[in-house]
Amino acid sequence: MELTPTLLISATEEVFSSSVIQRIEPGSPYFRTEVPEGESITGVIYFSGNATGYAAINMSKETADLVAHDFLFGVDLQVTEEVIEDILGELANILAGRVKSYIDPPGSNLHLSAPEINHGNDFLPASLPDAKKVTIPFYFDDGGFWVEVQLAQ
Repeated sequence: MELTPTLLISATEEVFSSSVIQRIEPGSPYFRTEVPEGESITGVIYFSGNATGYAAINMSKETADLVAHDFLFGVDLQVTEEVIEDILGELANILAGRVKSYIDPPGSNLHLSAPEINHGNDFLPASLPDAKKVTIPFYFDDGGFWVEVQLAQ
């Protein structure tokens, strides 16, 4: 299966409806050429095997804090920066797993890395040769974020 905006929207909606219990609305796909601005955090999972690339989720620190509280289902836990990083890494991992299940149904030809966390403008827009890249913004009542997947066969 080919990477498409519809596939990425479906994967992201599945992740947020099951892990964060947050209703999200997708925006229009675009081609990201700028580094994330301000105090943002990005969780990244890299693909290797039959395809190379990554799946990333980026949000402001304020949005990441809200998402972390939702992810913990209101458990009375101090949400530190370390907890936020762990949760964003896990959301990126779940997103990459969903994408992998769509494009590699047998599950044996595409491998996922451990999560990597980037702060601020550390996550540069990569451009792999002959890669398909999809970036989609998402919005909910209290914030927004973007997801991006880039794959080269």
